Amino acid sequence: MNRNLKKIIFGMVHGGGSIFLPKRRRTLPPRDSVNRILIAALHGLGDVLYASSVFPLLKQLFPNTEIDIWVHSRAAEVLKFNPYVHKQYIYDEVVTRRDTEHFRFDRKKRKHFVRELRDNHYDLAIDCSWVWGATLMLYYARPQYLAGSSQHGLGFLFDAEYAYENISHLPLRDLYINILHGIGIIPDTMSQPAPTFYMSTDAKERAAELLRSKGAASGKRIFSLHTTAGWKEKEWDIAQYSALVKEIATRCNADIAVIGNGRRDREHFNYLRSENTNVIDALDLPLDATAGITANCSLHIGGDSFPMHLAAALGIPAVCIAGPTNPELFAPPKEKRVKILYHRLYCSAPDGERYCTRNAGRTCPSIDCLKDMGVAEVITAIEEILIDTYVNKKA
Repeated sequence: MNRNLKKIIFGMVHGGGSIFLPKRRRTLPPRDSVNRILIAALHGLGDVLYASSVFPLLKQLFPNTEIDIWVHSRAAEVLKFNPYVHKQYIYDEVVTRRDTEHFRFDRKKRKHFVRELRDNHYDLAIDCSWVWGATLMLYYARPQYLAGSSQHGLGFLFDAEYAYENISHLPLRDLYINILHGIGIIPDTMSQPAPTFYMSTDAKERAAELLRSKGAASGKRIFSLHTTAGWKEKEWDIAQYSALVKEIATRCNADIAVIGNGRRDREHFNYLRSENTNVIDALDLPLDATAGITANCSLHIGGDSFPMHLAAALGIPAVCIAGPTNPELFAPPKEKRVKILYHRLYCSAPDGERYCTRNAGRTCPSIDCLKDMGVAEVITAIEEILIDTYVNKKA
């Protein structure tokens, strides 16, 4: 549907709802009386990781509260060991990404889920899903105070609304703190800490043993590598990755732990293994194990996808190969020792926009922004970040 037509329709929904339904507009409960907070974050793994960065602030502001979160199953492992999360709800029957998710509606299950939320008597619910299904379900869960954002014109259901049109211009790393600033949950004077990924206590040790069992040489550096992305147009060519792995073997004397999950990751690994001897199969592991693998590495290499944000959250230096998505909005903070490689072309994402003018590469015949990225450029970035890391350690 045309973007302008959508805006008109959702504006009419918002206007009509404001007229025919009574506005909630309740007052935020006193901080010491907030015992239960529910957050709906139904997007990808990276989104949920950055959403979790506001949990310490909420706990500081509402010291008596328990924080529960509603996520999709694809992102549930991100918060498995997060000490700020009291309970995770995993409910997938609300679609936030039409290209990979399929709408399902089970009236009985949905009714049961809403009733479960309602029975927990939430003092504060925050909708960070911005899709109509979740907004309605949270509304009928009857929290004492409901806040959030809606892309479908349902903002009149909130006590405090954050305008959806502002969301698409915010960097992912700042998205959730801006929403909570905007709806008055967190004061502007409080800044967001960097996201932390919490592993099990022995994840790094178990991962080190796994790497040894798969042939990692003792005393040799290991780099983690992730070659796929949410859609293939964001991926650097696998032949280029293979050539890069060869250069790393000779220039950096490092083994490569290839991480990821799924058929496409396996196909890429098989290609790399056919041409290189220094690759280690670290695929199809639970996220806790993947985090342990990454934590054992000296460097992470990959595109704009969750493993890049995971490495940054673990404090591992990284080289990000960016393409059809705007790295200013999607890449981890640069101060987290992330070097971003990005060829900005006439068709690249404008300032403050998420995607390039070719529908994030999906309608681009050539993906020149990635095709023009050479192995030598990536090797130079790797060597620079390794030198920087060494100098910082010595300091």
